[in-house]
Amino acid sequence: MEITRVKIGLCDDERIKAYATITIDDCFVIQGLRLTHSEKKGYFLFMPGKKWADGTYVDIVHPLNNETRQMIQDRVVAEYEKIAGEPVVNGCSPEIIEACAKNILPHLEGSVDFLRRHDPDLWKTL
Repeated sequence: MEITRVKIGLCDDERIKAYATITIDDCFVIQGLRLTHSEKKGYFLFMPGKKWADGTYVDIVHPLNNETRQMIQDRVVAEYEKIAGEPVVNGCSPEIIEACAKNILPHLEGSVDFLRRHDPDLWKTL
């Protein structure tokens, strides 16, 4: 098994340092990994999970052994440390902001023009 891609989204949070998405063998993607850090224990990578009605958490996906968990964590931490010095704006890394600008903003331009023309009073409050 090879981790062929790691995407990191920096987080502006005291405990959660980043969210990660990994691709395995260029054919399987796991989203929603959370990288945390504490002074006592260092980094820890939480697998994507779900909270049940009784309040317990269960991992949706997880490695079957410690070696695999450590290998995944090492790759995510290495990618995180490469970009950790980059600025975080409103909880988003520059990579996420750039993706939003490319994919979302072009669709909003027509909405903004529509709002300006059809509801100028509301537009002034924004």
